Amino acid sequence: MIAATSRGIVRVRAEGGVFKPFGIWLAGFWATLSKAISPFPIAGIADDWLAFVGYLFVGPVDLESRNGTGIVVSQDGHVLTNAHVVDRAAELWVERHDGAVFEVELIAFDPRVDLALLKIVPPTAEEETAAAPEDPPARVLPVRPPFPFLALAPDGPRPGAVALAIGYPGRDRLPPAFYGGPGDPDAARAPVPTATLGIVSAVEVDLGHPHMRFVQVDAALNPGNSGGPVVDGEGRVVGIVVARGGIGKQSEGYAIPAAVALERFGEQLDGASDEPHQE
Repeated sequence: MIAATSRGIVRVRAEGGVFKPFGIWLAGFWATLSKAISPFPIAGIADDWLAFVGYLFVGPVDLESRNGTGIVVSQDGHVLTNAHVVDRAAELWVERHDGAVFEVELIAFDPRVDLALLKIVPPTAEEETAAAPEDPPARVLPVRPPFPFLALAPDGPRPGAVALAIGYPGRDRLPPAFYGGPGDPDAARAPVPTATLGIVSAVEVDLGHPHMRFVQVDAALNPGNSGGPVVDGEGRVVGIVVARGGIGKQSEGYAIPAAVALERFGEQLDGASDEPHQE
């Protein structure tokens, strides 16, 4: 089941910028200005002034890169993930475990329930070859629709049901060998998902959220699992991972019920609860 499920999972990469707190920006402003107006060393004055002018334009913004997990929920390439993974992102991509990389566009965004819906931009005929890995594995997934996808369960899970959590942890969380040894040409680009198995501990868990209640699972969650699926024994997505337990609660995680995604994005996800596409 893990192999079949991972075909509908992608790693989400988001890059964007956030404004620095004013105090931090002001400290950097004075530091670069002081260096620029200092008469010593004379040889570096031009470079110091260029650095100051550059700081005026880019200094207020911190560039940041975020990684998370996404679930392909339609054969057309709709991808469900957490809103906090893609929030304020200027550029978005998704990566598959076979090395294919796709640009995606933001279709819907609802921070109230921490969900976002993306759409894979199919490559052109010229880009199609570039999207496929040079040395593909035994089975290469399609780079154009129809895509393999996972079904969203409209009904919630029951306590005690199987809960399989799959996601893409950050590269700094796992040893390099996990992504391939030195010299492996695919190691730098082909993400590898992790899977942890547990049970549904509770449903309708009240965490003080004004708009919904959560599914609690005891499957261990890694950083980067955000937006990834909690899958039941039938291979259906019953939850979207949103948070881990605190310190000392590594085996406690929370997921947004799949029914919430169907309710919020029902129009765009029409048919997403049908049977997954099979090759």
